[in-house]
Amino acid sequence: MRANHGKFAMFSGALAIALLTGCACNQEQEAAAAAPVVAAAPAECADADMDGVCDTADQCPGTPSGTRVGPAGCDCDYTLRTHFAFDSAELTDQDKAELDRLAQVLTNPKLSFVAGEIVGHTDDVGDAAYNENLSKRRADAVAAYLESKGVALADRFVTKGFGEEKPIADNKTEEGRAQNRRATIRRGDCGPAN
Repeated sequence: MRANHGKFAMFSGALAIALLTGCACNQEQEAAAAAPVVAAAPAECADADMDGVCDTADQCPGTPSGTRVGPAGCDCDYTLRTHFAFDSAELTDQDKAELDRLAQVLTNPKLSFVAGEIVGHTDDVGDAAYNENLSKRRADAVAAYLESKGVALADRFVTKGFGEEKPIADNKTEEGRAQNRRATIRRGDCGPAN
């Protein structure tokens, strides 16, 4: 019995060593398998506007420092405001020039994912129902102009009219009313700002 006990002790000792060394190896293998594969850090690249997007991929070079940008380097919080004469949905020459610059960006095939809304507004002079219709006509005028410049808006931008509901200035002054007669183009594909 003693001989068996000695063989058993030797076998147990060898088994314990094998298990310990095997466990250590298995744990290392499991840890290596469970660890996420981390890609090598990208090589340093030129980023002239310091927006975190390499110049070679940046579709909107020159964004101001600190601007929240999407993966193509374009301003996520971009807003363009056009202004209108009283009781008019006709774009001014200055507004057309701004929209021409925006059209150059929106016709870039690499930016076909950019989307948002075009919203029209009025001052508070006149009937609220009339103003709501006028504000929608203003938004539609901006959309029509962009489309005339080759921008495909159908699945990317929606037009809305809020009438006199959302003033940005005091409607008691002519200057304030002029600021409220506007259409706003706002990018919305980046999600809300943090």
